[in-house]
Amino acid sequence: MPPIDGCEVIDLGCGEGTNTRRFAELGGKLTGIDVSENMISVASERENRTRLISVMSASHFQTCYFQMINSTAPYRLW
Repeated sequence: MPPIDGCEVIDLGCGEGTNTRRFAELGGKLTGIDVSENMISVASERENRTRLISVMSASHFQTCYFQMINSTAPYRLW
């Protein structure tokens, strides 16, 4: 993986934030986003270096810029 120190990174489908935390440890400026408010709550309890938001409150992304996108394993169970 290329160096991400100081890069703006978005983690799509961050869930409880495992990968989000790992990227933050590598120096990235992370934003985690997930459809589940519960997962965002869990991630927020475990991490204070990242911006964690639900999809429902993500309308401000129209003006955001990210240098890297991560989307490891988002899925939906019906």
